[in-house]
Amino acid sequence: MTINDNSINDNSINANSINDNRFEQLVDVAEGRVTGPAAEAVLEALSTDPAMADAHRWLTEFLSTTRTTALVEVPASTRAMLESLLPARRTLADTARDTLSSIARLVRDVPAGAAFAGARGAASTRRQLLFTLADGADLALELEYHPDHLSITGQLLGGESTYDVELTSDLPTVTVASDEVGEFAVSIAPVAFLRLDLAAAGGRSSIDLTPFLDEHEQGASR
Repeated sequence: MTINDNSINDNSINANSINDNRFEQLVDVAEGRVTGPAAEAVLEALSTDPAMADAHRWLTEFLSTTRTTALVEVPASTRAMLESLLPARRTLADTARDTLSSIARLVRDVPAGAAFAGARGAASTRRQLLFTLADGADLALELEYHPDHLSITGQLLGGESTYDVELTSDLPTVTVASDEVGEFAVSIAPVAFLRLDLAAAGGRSSIDLTPFLDEHEQGASR
């Protein structure tokens, strides 16, 4: 797009010297929305009101510039770059999948191998979780915390034997498939937040694992 900066002179600052209502009247007259006696009254005021006359001059030049500005085709590389910044287009399948999604319900949360009350020894760096999913099946998860990564193993109980697991965090998304007996295992670097999505023919369930990342930091500091 080519614009001649000199086509709008320094008088443009005078457009702000009249109130919004009077400037809107000028715009309405210039663009033909107000005609007849009402338009004549606005134009007659230009001879006795210097500020309004300056605003009218600026508006005339501005409208002339917008009407004569030549638009050029955006380069293909620029268009591709801008489109890459837009959210990915959602398909009908994606929408249907999200409609079938549900939030998994936590039914069990215990440290693996917890010691008796008062017993001495190193604190556990593993955690066992049990969630009820969208189709009524259960997902058993074990989180094992290491200084430089988090290991996640899981098994689907009472449901389909195969499914896909997607881990979303502040790192690139990780996708892993279960084996033939419904188990999966994956390791990821320390993250600030973590969501696990399980997709199977019976539906899709989401599990927010962020509340369980604190133990990861504790394990790293031991």
